[in-house]
Amino acid sequence: MFGMDVDPNEILEGLKGASDFEGKEGEDVTWSYQRQQDALEMFNHDILICDNVDAIFAKYRPGTFLPALARVFMDTNAPLEVLESAARAITYFLDVHVDSTARKVVEVPGAVKAFCKALVIFPLADVGDPDLTRMSRDVAEQSVK
Repeated sequence: MFGMDVDPNEILEGLKGASDFEGKEGEDVTWSYQRQQDALEMFNHDILICDNVDAIFAKYRPGTFLPALARVFMDTNAPLEVLESAARAITYFLDVHVDSTARKVVEVPGAVKAFCKALVIFPLADVGDPDLTRMSRDVAEQSVK
């Protein structure tokens, strides 16, 4: 059932990267990309299994979650797997109701630039590793969407 075991605050915390902790005294700066990946996969799964737009927006406020997802995608040090999951999460969220949510992504400073940069950084040609090639293409496709 939608949302029974997924806490939106836990997902939001999991989306935080190193830049969210820098300069904050007393904050635990030990985080990992695996934590982000896990949070993104929980979010993606929860969005996919829900068939009620109102329930999605009540649980995952677009004004909170879309900027957080865009910031994950803007991390230039993030592994390709994390970027692919973040791009997919943004696409899933926008697919639910693009009219009311797309503006939230564009309002995040640097987000559009990060999506365009992904098209340049990640090769679309076959690089010998089928998984890397697939993820690169997925990131490019999601960035265009």
